[in-house]
Amino acid sequence: MRRRRESAGLTVSLLAPRVAVGASMLSKIETGSRGTKRETAEALDRELGASGELVTIWGECIQRARLPDWHSQITKAEERATEIRTYSPAVVPGLLQTTDYSAVLFRDGEPGISDWELAKRVKIRAERLGVLLERGPDLRFVFPESVLRTTVGDSRIMREQLDRLVTLSESGAVRIQVLPDDCGSAIGVAVSGFRVLSYSDRGPSAYAESVTGGSAVDDPADIRRLAAVFAELAAWAADPRRSIQMIKERIDA
Repeated sequence: MRRRRESAGLTVSLLAPRVAVGASMLSKIETGSRGTKRETAEALDRELGASGELVTIWGECIQRARLPDWHSQITKAEERATEIRTYSPAVVPGLLQTTDYSAVLFRDGEPGISDWELAKRVKIRAERLGVLLERGPDLRFVFPESVLRTTVGDSRIMREQLDRLVTLSESGAVRIQVLPDDCGSAIGVAVSGFRVLSYSDRGPSAYAESVTGGSAVDDPADIRRLAAVFAELAAWAADPRRSIQMIKERIDA
């Protein structure tokens, strides 16, 4: 921004009133020590003739700021893992979601999210599974039968999502197990979402999910407990073949 301002022959004091901010504030925005609103970014872009470049940079900065540390941590961890075990109690696990399904969750879960940010988050989520499938880790997922009945978006979105689950499971790319409503255990509603990752060169790690995102689990005892919980969930859940049948039955319902 400073380069463009100086090329335009403007000082901070001259530019500030044109974009409706104080000179001190503009100086901090220019050095990156203070954020700003989209309206200010658009005004700066317009006054400096940046043809959308400054607005694009502003959006990228906002995106990086809003992606929490745990998201970056788990993305890097997933790329090193040899096995990823995921339990998702309320919705289809993120790695398995279609773009339309995840878009609804992002939009409804964060009212006011911009179209640009929504598209960016959906793209990031959609690309993660492809990256992992290329590397070949063992991907295992368990989720309750109620997830199949919970409508996210509309019937078309749900049909496409369920079809995707069947395709992925039948291909052998992932192992999907559905926890039946009448499985005989309350374990499915007694725990929140989590992931346990195993590696070839170190001990396992785990991440617990929450309404605000998630966090790394640091205590080795807690990691072992989550691994045991996943094993218990998988034991109560239907096997992959029966799980595919359950998903197909829901599609035909």
